[in-house]
Amino acid sequence: MKQKTIAILLTIALLAGCNTPAPAAPSATDEPDMEAIIQQSVDEAVQEKVKEYEKEQKKKDEEIAKLKEQLEDLTAQSEPPPKENSSAPAESTSSQAPASSQPAAPAASSQAEVPPQPEPEPPPQSAPAPTKQPAKTKPVNEGTIFEGYEVKVSDWTTPAVSSGGRDWPISTWYFWGPGETVLGSISGSVMDKISRKYAASTNYDPDIDWSTWYADAFNEYRNIAGGGNTSSGSTASEEPGEDESSQQAGAFLEDDALEVVRLVNEEREKQGLEPLDVDENLMELARIRAEELEGKFSHERPDGTHAAQVFSGGENIAGDYTSPSAVMEAWMGSEGHRANILRERFHYIGVGCYQDTNGDLYWVQLFSPRKT
Repeated sequence: MKQKTIAILLTIALLAGCNTPAPAAPSATDEPDMEAIIQQSVDEAVQEKVKEYEKEQKKKDEEIAKLKEQLEDLTAQSEPPPKENSSAPAESTSSQAPASSQPAAPAASSQAEVPPQPEPEPPPQSAPAPTKQPAKTKPVNEGTIFEGYEVKVSDWTTPAVSSGGRDWPISTWYFWGPGETVLGSISGSVMDKISRKYAASTNYDPDIDWSTWYADAFNEYRNIAGGGNTSSGSTASEEPGEDESSQQAGAFLEDDALEVVRLVNEEREKQGLEPLDVDENLMELARIRAEELEGKFSHERPDGTHAAQVFSGGENIAGDYTSPSAVMEAWMGSEGHRANILRERFHYIGVGCYQDTNGDLYWVQLFSPRKT
């Protein structure tokens, strides 16, 4: 009976075990979730870093606030009154040299760096410009219409019969003897000033012949018969003898000028270009320009104009070359000068060669696309 009872109980137990779910395999939720664990660790680390950053930022904000307060205090303490601020540039020097720290303008402070420097100021006062005034008490060519102006004289004995300019605007006013021999000259600007002064005077003659008027004035200036010298300042020393006057005059070397023309056309023919024709007006202007180079070696003329601009052409100048071949070699070796010599649009040429009293030569080439 007892055994039977045990058997029944075992049966009941077995039946009861069938209704109880069997232990299932561990679910994914029961296993550790690595991604969740990693994410949690990351989140915790980030939160920790955020807290550290906030803590550091707060500390920096506090430091910045303290610095701002200090800066405001310093600014409030360093602000000087307006007068001290205007002389601030001199503070560095005044601290080194207290004796010179006087209330002065900034410019004076730079001079104060070297105490002896203020002393140079007296010399201009002790030796002022008036020391040169004696020359002004007796102007150049005093007592003539040329008073105060320079007059170039190449012939002191031949009477002038006419005068005039050779270009426009007039750069030089020439005084001519018989056969248009140049006896002397004045600049075109001087001629203009003298003419304006005379035209404004009470002695002005509306029918005046300027060519003759200037020739007579030039004769008077040289104390030549027919002019009637009225200059109280002229002396025998102003009238050089024949030997001296011959040395004062330069010379135009026409043969050398024409040789340059020949060499120019020779170079053009090498390049298959047409030869240039000689233009007499250009030749005359080139002679004038060559003489002008003695006083001003520049493409700008003494009156400020440029010869080539008058006829839309070109100009080459040179000095210190002793022969046509030498100056041509120099010009052909220069890109700009060579371009003028070989420019296809040019058809006319004028060349001037002037030798001054020292024997120096001045050369000029003028080119034009049309006959002048």
